[in-house]
Amino acid sequence: MPDRKTKRRTVLGREIIRGLTEAAESLERGVPLGTMKTVELPEEPGAYDGAGVRATRAALNASQAVFARLMGVSTILVRSWENGSREPSRLARRLLDEINREPRRWAALVARPKHLPATRREQSRVRGLPRSAQRATPVARREGATGRHTYRAAASSRGQAVK
Repeated sequence: MPDRKTKRRTVLGREIIRGLTEAAESLERGVPLGTMKTVELPEEPGAYDGAGVRATRAALNASQAVFARLMGVSTILVRSWENGSREPSRLARRLLDEINREPRRWAALVARPKHLPATRREQSRVRGLPRSAQRATPVARREGATGRHTYRAAASSRGQAVK
């Protein structure tokens, strides 16, 4: 008497043979086996040398560290692109194309850190907090490459600004 494992294999084998037979019959009749979809791919991204990468970064008015963070690469890689020792990958060139297509949009992303109050209303909300909460407000860093927040006391116990 066959055991359960052999019986399962036999059933599975029959299903495979039945599926292959149906596929062969469909091909003989000229019926397509699946749906086909035609898509248009975007054209090849532009070529970027060191000057092109530097010009793109300059259009955003960003440092190498901030630009690297925006591109999702290391600062060393951006430096290598700019000095011409390496070329940006196809994906990086596609992103550079997008940045050059709408530089204002991308510059706006770089201009204001997310962790700081953006409007006067939000700034006044921070000022309206108790002093203990005001002391732990985030401070902007010029080179936000690591993504860590820097916290600094906003005022000393005597009410003087701390540097």
